[in-house]
Amino acid sequence: MQVDAATRVCGLFGYPVGHSFSPAMHNAALRALGIN
Repeated sequence: MQVDAATRVCGLFGYPVGHSFSPAMHNAALRALGIN
């Protein structure tokens, strides 16, 4: 997907987050739902 005017931004707060699978899981779910 391309970043454009319809792109939504989600953030992850926490420390440390480098080991978190959350971004990968959320990106996969949003991609599967067709949410940009």
